[in-house]
Amino acid sequence: MPPEPASVFVNRQKFFGSFFQKRTSFSFVYFLLVTLGMALAATLMPPFQNADEPAHIYRADQISHGQLLCKNLSSFICGGRVDGGLVDAAAAFHAIPFHRENKVTQAMFADPDWGRRVAREFSNTAIYPPAFYIPAAGALAVSRRLGLPVLQGVLAARLATGAMSIAIGTASIAIAGDAAIWLFAVLLLPMSLCLGAAVSQDGPMLAATALAAALCRRAGEAPSPRRLAAIAALLALVGMARPPYAAFALVLLGLRVRWFYRVAGMLCVLAATAGWALLNANRVHVWPAPGAPIDPGAQLRGMLAAPGRLPGIMAHTWHHLGPGLLGGFIGEPGWLDVDLPWTYQCMAWAMLGVALVGFLPAVRLRAAATALVPAAMVAAAAGMALLLYLTQSSVGAAEIDGLQGRYFLPPALLLAALPSAGGPRPRWWGLFHAAILAFPLVTIPVTINAIVGRYYLGAH
Repeated sequence: MPPEPASVFVNRQKFFGSFFQKRTSFSFVYFLLVTLGMALAATLMPPFQNADEPAHIYRADQISHGQLLCKNLSSFICGGRVDGGLVDAAAAFHAIPFHRENKVTQAMFADPDWGRRVAREFSNTAIYPPAFYIPAAGALAVSRRLGLPVLQGVLAARLATGAMSIAIGTASIAIAGDAAIWLFAVLLLPMSLCLGAAVSQDGPMLAATALAAALCRRAGEAPSPRRLAAIAALLALVGMARPPYAAFALVLLGLRVRWFYRVAGMLCVLAATAGWALLNANRVHVWPAPGAPIDPGAQLRGMLAAPGRLPGIMAHTWHHLGPGLLGGFIGEPGWLDVDLPWTYQCMAWAMLGVALVGFLPAVRLRAAATALVPAAMVAAAAGMALLLYLTQSSVGAAEIDGLQGRYFLPPALLLAALPSAGGPRPRWWGLFHAAILAFPLVTIPVTINAIVGRYYLGAH
């Protein structure tokens, strides 16, 4: 006899629950979707149109020539010698950023020649460490060696960076256990997809943070000094890329190994971050701004003299930038000038809420390590805000300039480092997983449609 309708529902629930609880299925679905999303974003986003992408490409090209450190070109400029073909190619697209009315044209895709090296300023990326640029640098070097067109070399650099991000991100989800639902949700946001599909250090840095968080969760279940060393190495790379994220090293103190190893791992992360910063100390420059001077020393002295201003600065920043920060966390591709629909952003925040509700029951809330993870997240986010206030905001400014929603993606990924509670999963677990797994089928078309509408529709 056929089963009763209620029995059919229960059987289906068990099937979906068992399928979506498997780590391998989660990582496999992620690999397929992120590969599709990044391939489309890398191909359809016009050259040099990701945020600061020309400067990132120059840094990658500098590394491809074996120059790991930048050079001072003047009192307020640092950079290095890069391929002139890249400079000429970037110049053809210079009228597009920040001008939504401007579209790409066929004439912009005329390829210059490789070969001639020119001095070029890229102060905002010149001090970044080389590790996350290695795939892009290799792709540029091979493209130049093979005589491929310059813009094909740029696309190859994007795809190589994306491949690195995909490989590390897939590995992080495969080993994250119950935290895979959260990593999956954050790593497949439009902002994460577009950063991974750009020539930049941001995509690999996001993936490295996710892998470090997943390893922390695994270390809580099976602690070992070797696993701690791997986590420390990843966090050191992330901290060198963005010094405020060195605060992530706090999570090492919660791992169940001897105190000596925990403290040593944290100190290694801090030492690597400080060492790279000191190595580039004389190459960090702040652009002077007439009428609104930017002076980190004076800014810091003013803050120490009147610490009571800090709550007002934070409130003022949130009042003016809050909606933009929320939108930028979900996705502001391009030079922050590709708008995603407001309805989609609301759906994405709801999806993150579902992922959080599906993840938190698997967290051991009473563990001592639990408090260290949010502490590290808050310290990193606060450090990022402080750094921008010191280096990009005029002295005595009432708000923080330069703050973007994407800067909070790495702290959000660190949430996966919360220790596992173990035990059986609730019956509704698989349904939550199914909802999260399906959401990228909305994200990818919406993101690609926004890119096409911004850069191509209406072009002459």
